[in-house]
Amino acid sequence: MVSVDIPASRVPAETTARRERPRPTAHADVASGVVSGTPLTPSNLDDLDEPGVWSIVGADHIENAPTATPGTLEVVLFASAGVAVQTYTTLAHGPGSAPQLYMRTTLLAHGWTGVPWTVVGAPPAGTPPERTALDDAQASDHATRVEFARARRGGGIGTGGQPVVMLRFDHWLAAFRDKCLPVLRAHGLVGTLNVNFDNLGTEQNGGGSITWDDVQAWNQYDGIEIANHGSTHTNASTREAIRHEIMDGRRNLEAAMPRVAVETWQEHGSAYLIASDIEGDEGLDLGRTLDAFTQSYAGRLVMAEHAIVEGKVGGFYPALSGSPQIGQSHFSIDRQRSAQTIATVQFAQRAGRGVTIYLHPGLLDTVRVGNHLWAVSYGADGSRTLTPSIPGGGALTFTDDAALRAWAAANGHIVHQTSADFTATCAWLEAERDAGRIMVMTAAGGGFADASHARRENLLVRDLWQGSAWARSGSGRDFRAVSTPRAGAMSQRLLLYTRFGWAMGAAHELVVLARAQSTTSLMLSVEQLGNPDNWCSTRTFTVPGDGKLHTYRLNIALPRDRSIPQMIVRVGGPDLTIEGEPQLVAI
Repeated sequence: MVSVDIPASRVPAETTARRERPRPTAHADVASGVVSGTPLTPSNLDDLDEPGVWSIVGADHIENAPTATPGTLEVVLFASAGVAVQTYTTLAHGPGSAPQLYMRTTLLAHGWTGVPWTVVGAPPAGTPPERTALDDAQASDHATRVEFARARRGGGIGTGGQPVVMLRFDHWLAAFRDKCLPVLRAHGLVGTLNVNFDNLGTEQNGGGSITWDDVQAWNQYDGIEIANHGSTHTNASTREAIRHEIMDGRRNLEAAMPRVAVETWQEHGSAYLIASDIEGDEGLDLGRTLDAFTQSYAGRLVMAEHAIVEGKVGGFYPALSGSPQIGQSHFSIDRQRSAQTIATVQFAQRAGRGVTIYLHPGLLDTVRVGNHLWAVSYGADGSRTLTPSIPGGGALTFTDDAALRAWAAANGHIVHQTSADFTATCAWLEAERDAGRIMVMTAAGGGFADASHARRENLLVRDLWQGSAWARSGSGRDFRAVSTPRAGAMSQRLLLYTRFGWAMGAAHELVVLARAQSTTSLMLSVEQLGNPDNWCSTRTFTVPGDGKLHTYRLNIALPRDRSIPQMIVRVGGPDLTIEGEPQLVAI
């Protein structure tokens, strides 16, 4: 090894040496020389110890080269540190190709013999090629989706320090329609419904009685977020099947419901998703760890396809930081009485955090006996009748709920939540929310909940209200609108695409605070301007004549597509006083 001491003024650091002598990648004529070899007289890069940039040709006959591809070799010596560096850059051939960089470092006293080359920028050894193909998609697509979802909500949703509850419902669309949705409507609550695209026609999803138009309507007119729960709810085990479960699961939902934005992945109980045809893949494993989302084929697909990525990382009570937590866990209330569920939420209130509570709608009013669900019916006298789901079994009748639960406990059966318990929980959530002690959001909305401020982007503007039978004054909290006995509705147009294109696809709530001195009615409506038959969500409330201020809500989701360019918001009713500006804010 020949050591050449380079003056420190010329080379204070490795980066300076490279800056003073740029490495050519395509012009050999500017190299220090040419290195070539023949079968009889091969050249050996271990012997190349003179600093400079060398053009490498005929690499098939060059010993200890990192590759047979022609390129350039730069040799840099740092005599004062006793270190030498060789950097080999292959030549790029044709459009779309890129040079590959190799590097090795040695001590001057040691020489190059036996020193291996390192591929610069390559994935760790053993990394499946399928993962490297997803590197850019996983990183950039997920970040883009998160920021797009944040923009849909006008940034972080300020809670003013209030905790947030997110209600999650796992498939069983028929039971959701019949038992859950009416309760949510009655109490003005939103939630997230997990849907398996391939399973729409199954018995638990209505056996064909529920269409994609129905599911889209729940989203648009009730503010129910639709989340990807996998195409089939099965444990796919090949790349092709995993792509169908995750990627097709989301994209097919949006294709079937063009007005719906599917932003959220909520894993199912079979989501181990180990790609057996990828060496070393350990699968999503229900999303229990960071590595599950960053190392497995399934996890990286989930990240690339969704803004909100839930799992079972642990910790049921996330901080409300304004940024969604990857792998956020959820708390099952399938077996809880309402008092237990309320206690779960009260802990979130004390901690000032969020919590996701979830149930399977099809388990409401059932008892699991072995592998079968037996239906529970309720007598007016408090009795319970248990009807088996298998042929040949006889119904069992119990005097009351306590007797049923005692029988189930004695025989190892599981009693699930009742519709009455679910209704009681929703009534309590409504009361706590309207008292300003809690907020109820979708999973996507809750992902951007921020307890550090109270700002929420309001799509309504005070000066744009129309309606001559209303006297309006003030702004913000001091806004006041008083209607006459014959007043219709005051209204405001929403130019969706031109003014609020960034908000399209997100669930929103229209919130109005009203009082009356005598009992009257309040109508809230959001509809397509000029064509309400195509898109319209409306509710009418009875306002008591007690002179007290009450909160009224209409939940919707703005359509994702551009089929509805303009909407109109209406707030109407006689002898009403509206206090505080009406708000149309993300939820």
